[in-house]
Amino acid sequence: MRVVIIGGSHAGIAAARHLKKVNPNVEVLMLERSNVLGYIGSSLNLYLEGTIADLDEAKTATVSQLMSENINVFIDTEAIDIDTEKKEVVALTKIEQEPTKDHFSYDYLILAMGSSQYQTGLSLQSDREITNYKTLEQAQQAIDTLNKVNKIAIIGAGLIGFELVESLTKLRKEIYLIDRMDNVLFRYFDEEITQKLLTKLPDNVHIILNSNVKEVQLDVNESVSGIILTNGQTLSCDAVVFAINPRPNV
Repeated sequence: MRVVIIGGSHAGIAAARHLKKVNPNVEVLMLERSNVLGYIGSSLNLYLEGTIADLDEAKTATVSQLMSENINVFIDTEAIDIDTEKKEVVALTKIEQEPTKDHFSYDYLILAMGSSQYQTGLSLQSDREITNYKTLEQAQQAIDTLNKVNKIAIIGAGLIGFELVESLTKLRKEIYLIDRMDNVLFRYFDEEITQKLLTKLPDNVHIILNSNVKEVQLDVNESVSGIILTNGQTLSCDAVVFAINPRPNV
């Protein structure tokens, strides 16, 4: 029996390992479109706080580890079509930057394609200037940005946003935490609890609720100089970070 898994993030790796545990004889093929397996998305915080020295440490598995467990891994391989009648996945594999088309037959297929952050709804120019850090590549770029700025606007006052706030306050950054809702952490706690939390925030953290970022302002050097909020307020900042919950890629 052959099982093809599209996606080499946490769900795909967990599914592959569980299949081999249930039946060591099952043939498992994992297709991952990037060259990174199982990157832990919150690892930027671990790096900023000095818990890890390199973002490359923040992976749940490597190709060699999975191959040693008899899990066949194909990195830089992107599924572009699924033929359910033939039970076949068509994929493009990058070999020396040249894409090669491959066909992977299967008895069972698992879609474990991870997640991506929501579109911001801003203009393309504003969107390009927003810092994301979900993937390894994005996090590496975010480190360069956050280390050289002092005032940071974070979009999203949920768990992701607050986790980043905790890391950045230790670096003495001036932080504006912005959310369109009327309460922080609204998905998780009621107002009684969150109000207690807000009294404990350090002086360099500023909460702005019932508003969102309308536009990112740039200076003459095309660097971030501020943001305009939907409530009409203008804030001066050096970087804008997107800390919104992701949505599944399926």
